[in-house]
Amino acid sequence: MYTVSVPVEIKTINEKSKFDLLKRLQQLNANEVFLIPIDVNQWDDTCESIRTFIPFFTSHNIDVCLWIGGSLAHYIYPEAYDTMIDVEGGISQRICPLDQRFEAYFCELFKKIAATGVQKIALDDDYRMNWTTTPPSCFCPKHLELYSNILKESVTLESMREGIYSSDPDKYRNAWLEGSRESLCQLARAIRRSVDEIDESINIVLCSGPAHWGADGAGALELATIFAGNNHKELRLSGAPFWGQRVGTAMDFARKQAVYCKKHGIRTLAEGDAYPRPRYAGPASGIENLDLIARADGNFDGILKYGLDYNSSPNYEPGYAEFAERNRTLHQQTETMFAGKQAQGIHLFEPLDIHWHTRRVSHQPEFDAMWSPGVAFLNDNSIPAVFEPGGVNLVFGQNAWMLDPELLTGGTILDYTAAKILAERGIDVGIIEELQGTDGNFTYVGAGSFEYYKAEQETVALYGNVSIHNLVVNEQATILTEISVRKQSMTGAYLYENENNQRFLVFPFDAQEGKAVTGLFRSYCRQRQLMTAHEWLCGRKLDAICPGNPDLYLIVKKDEESMAVGLWNFFPDRIQQPVIELADDYTEIEFLHCTGTLSGRIVQLDSPLHAFEYCAFSVKK
Repeated sequence: MYTVSVPVEIKTINEKSKFDLLKRLQQLNANEVFLIPIDVNQWDDTCESIRTFIPFFTSHNIDVCLWIGGSLAHYIYPEAYDTMIDVEGGISQRICPLDQRFEAYFCELFKKIAATGVQKIALDDDYRMNWTTTPPSCFCPKHLELYSNILKESVTLESMREGIYSSDPDKYRNAWLEGSRESLCQLARAIRRSVDEIDESINIVLCSGPAHWGADGAGALELATIFAGNNHKELRLSGAPFWGQRVGTAMDFARKQAVYCKKHGIRTLAEGDAYPRPRYAGPASGIENLDLIARADGNFDGILKYGLDYNSSPNYEPGYAEFAERNRTLHQQTETMFAGKQAQGIHLFEPLDIHWHTRRVSHQPEFDAMWSPGVAFLNDNSIPAVFEPGGVNLVFGQNAWMLDPELLTGGTILDYTAAKILAERGIDVGIIEELQGTDGNFTYVGAGSFEYYKAEQETVALYGNVSIHNLVVNEQATILTEISVRKQSMTGAYLYENENNQRFLVFPFDAQEGKAVTGLFRSYCRQRQLMTAHEWLCGRKLDAICPGNPDLYLIVKKDEESMAVGLWNFFPDRIQQPVIELADDYTEIEFLHCTGTLSGRIVQLDSPLHAFEYCAFSVKK
């Protein structure tokens, strides 16, 4: 059963407000509350409040979890603990998990909370080593000693930095990740033991952050297993509406996690957070659309739905709860329409442990894990991403080191970096040589740069800094575009089939660098190019497309007899006349939150799809 958990700040609950709160929770269809103490200095009072209000919630069939809103970063503690140092020597305010004084304090805190009678304790997403745009961490004296023990050689901050950022980082990268893993895991084990002293049946749930999915040594699965003890593993996933207008980019990051968790038996909650709240700061549409995507996806077990303001009374911001109540039937209908079907689209090959294999350690590892260029590339062109093998693969950057060559039989989309890695692995991707450009083997895109699409005879301007590699390709390749930089013309995208019948669409830029360049990812021509190339790569059209609409997000799922298509408009403009092209013939159609007609392989909706609105339909053969 898909469940709804709702965060509630403890100080907003009192005898007067609790029935107003109950009304909002019922509107949100809540099964559980995550009680949050914002003030870290009054834990005795907080624990007493928890004991007081548990019977009220449970008497209304609402389970109670205590959510510790900070561990290594979010709280400012009365005592000064050791803090993390990044590989560049930067000193942060984040607490180093190797500080034994902090471990003793934090474990004692968990004991106090466990003694209140809560069924579950949640830990916030600051339980991680790496942080958004900061360099790799931690390289404090305690961690340097740990790395020295792992490497069996004495290391310094300078030698670790040089080793990690070198072109052959394996030895030092692994020591850093192993040490980071051990420091987080040993603290997690201590926390679990402290709770077990009170009650082994209390589950501990980690609210994961981006670093747990491709930046920290300790991944979400490992930490979830330790924290759960003998209980069922559970995680709140990472990827929230407050990440920006394009909810789909954050949600595809979370959908990738959900597929992984389902394989490993982990119960998952989507991160339905419209931070900083209330609605004039974070609109309800973001939460509702994320909730609908999670339900359509089918791999999520529920949502942590941030439906109340943290500081005000339950009546100050009723909007989140009212929108959820209005959409309750739509939630259920969406689950039903998409249930039991297999997701269709382009397979996004992004192993969650790539940071253990990369030959190029990022200077901001969490940021790069969080903002996948592959997700951005597909989202920018309204092409559904899938996260399990089958059909065409999209492989960008360092991920190519881990690609099983057997997957290449389905057709593969590559950026320059992935193509060069596959070539180094002995796979013919059509590159003969690189010519010298104005900046060495590449030329930086700047003002006055263009990409010319040969088939359409269309020119698209490029704005931003990204290196375009000047490639000479096999004469059997079909060159689709030419890129002009400072009046120098270079090969752009090309199609190539090698002697092993492996087919590729290759781009001459590094996608990690290029995702912010206007026109390089987001382009009507690029969208049509990808849709056409898909059929050449695998012999089959994409199952459903709706081109020409920026930031239109699609989920497409099929079984043998039917197909469901969900459309989310994440662009400020409405889609005036939505037209969806299908790859196969169907005879029946059912609409959800819209009306329209099915004529051959064309579905046309009767009404515009307005900004931040959703609709869906199901067709049968």
